Amino acid sequence: MCGICGWVSKSLKPNNLSDMMDIMNHRGPDDFGSFIDGVTAFGHRRLSIIDINKGSQPMESIRGNVIVFNGEIYNYIELRVELINKGHRFKTDSDTEVILAAYEEWGYRCLDRFNGMFGFAIYDRIKRQIFLARDRLGKKPLYYYHEKGLFAFASELKSLLTLPQIHQAISINPYAISDYLSLGYILTPKTIFKDVKRLEASNYGVYDISTGAFKINQYWNLRDFFLAEKQNFNLDRQIKGFMEIFEDAVKIRLRSDVPLGGFLSGGLDSSSIITLMEKFSTTNVQAFNIGFTDKSFDESVYARAAALNIKVDLNIENYESPDVNMLSKLIWHFDEPFADTSLIPVFQLNRLTAKILKVALSGDGADEILAGYPTYLADYYYNNVYSKIPLIIQKLLSKTVKTITSPSYKKVSIDYKINQFLGSAGLSPQRAHYWWRVIFSDNEKMAIMSQELYNECKDYDPFDQFNRYFDEVRGAGFLDSCLYVDIKTWLQDDILVKVDRMSMANSVEIRCPFLDYRLVEYAAMLPTEAKFRLNNQKYILKEAMKGHLTKTTLKRKKAGFNSPTKDIGMNRLRKNPLFSSDFSLNRKKEDITFKSFNLAVLDKWMDLFDNYKASGKWERLKYY
Repeated sequence: MCGICGWVSKSLKPNNLSDMMDIMNHRGPDDFGSFIDGVTAFGHRRLSIIDINKGSQPMESIRGNVIVFNGEIYNYIELRVELINKGHRFKTDSDTEVILAAYEEWGYRCLDRFNGMFGFAIYDRIKRQIFLARDRLGKKPLYYYHEKGLFAFASELKSLLTLPQIHQAISINPYAISDYLSLGYILTPKTIFKDVKRLEASNYGVYDISTGAFKINQYWNLRDFFLAEKQNFNLDRQIKGFMEIFEDAVKIRLRSDVPLGGFLSGGLDSSSIITLMEKFSTTNVQAFNIGFTDKSFDESVYARAAALNIKVDLNIENYESPDVNMLSKLIWHFDEPFADTSLIPVFQLNRLTAKILKVALSGDGADEILAGYPTYLADYYYNNVYSKIPLIIQKLLSKTVKTITSPSYKKVSIDYKINQFLGSAGLSPQRAHYWWRVIFSDNEKMAIMSQELYNECKDYDPFDQFNRYFDEVRGAGFLDSCLYVDIKTWLQDDILVKVDRMSMANSVEIRCPFLDYRLVEYAAMLPTEAKFRLNNQKYILKEAMKGHLTKTTLKRKKAGFNSPTKDIGMNRLRKNPLFSSDFSLNRKKEDITFKSFNLAVLDKWMDLFDNYKASGKWERLKYY
């Protein structure tokens, strides 16, 4: 795993490239390298995993093409053999060199061949162009800036922010603020800054050095698999097909020149991964878990039971509530406002892992491809029960329950779930699904924003992007439509952002077998009953893992990895030109866990941004 950066510019100097690389040292503390050819520059920070001794970057091919690469190509061994048979010769055993050779053999269509997670850039000397690409699901990030004679790219926003031209031009994107207040994250391709964008998952871009034109194309479309003709339900046959891919997905993710471990919550997803790791590993498997003193958040007792059953070593540390300086440090790593409360234990989990290993497997992605979240159950009851009740009664019920319940502040408590569910009164099924993710309502956002900021984004609704994704799979069943939308939004812009930043903050690489594109495609084409059966969600995975996992593990309800943040949240924002200090939260009337954390992150991010505008440096702040 690594950090990449580069530019095409007539004015930037080598020291600017050094600044871009240095600020991403955490992504690659093992090695670094740079390449400059006239107006083109590439930089790289390396976390050495494959071919430790010979895999340094930037890497140049015999033909003179140059690559910087962040990620892993898991099927590089098979591709290497195929390319050798076509006449290619290799100087290293790295997957990086395989990407270069594949590009020279197949051009842009090389992307169809890669099974992995990646963000990379290739400088083609002959064509005088930069070829940028990002993996199918968006595991690895890639940002770019294309304005006023400068084209620049990087794995993290902070790397781009070191460039003087970007510092001078940068301004906050009001639409991104609207996304953030609604959802706690920002929807791709937007970033918090107007002129900086994210390359979307499953996309590649080509920058023409001679003309300055930049064109983006999509090379893989998940919608095709959701809209494909469904398989008839046949449990035995579909378990066999699922497990063939799943086992291989785990097996090829064990390819590494350094030891690997895995995260273990004791739930179905992580226990399934650890079980297959133990089956295919030649060494003892190390598993990792974060425990909580608040029992409603703690999963360590389940992790211990699962580790004992699977016969792996388990490493546990207790959750530590962050002070304001630690919170600011974590926000610095994200570069943008980001308010998933699980970011704190995910950081601590990776910090624990880094003491022993620098590669770990995770169960991320199973809920999105196999309908594991409680929201899908809520969708079912909304569409089949609640929406059938007269609207006047829905609204009366919502108001009454909100009045008589008091917040318990347990982990995603039942009172929070009920109020969120009933608050969807009168919404379309699509907007109701979106509503489960909403933190601040439109009226609340209007009260939080200054009048000027509100005027800039009042005609923008984050739901419109969700609705476009719903339209893309028009004709699919409603559950499949929701899965597609969540993969394009929640997975890409929340889950995978969190996993990447918090692992890279600790120089740890995370691999996700459930996000093997073959498994994602297979799951998309499965009939609904193979994934969702009311209170028996992720049905095919549970059936496939019978005999491997205990009944307790198989029957455990989805718990999530949230953290208790009510003591580090804020009831109101400090007044500044973008926000009003008149809006405040009442922790006695509603569970403000997610809202107060959202405001706290936004407040500390504004401190970082104000300091950056004044100093030109994106740097960690100390409050005491």
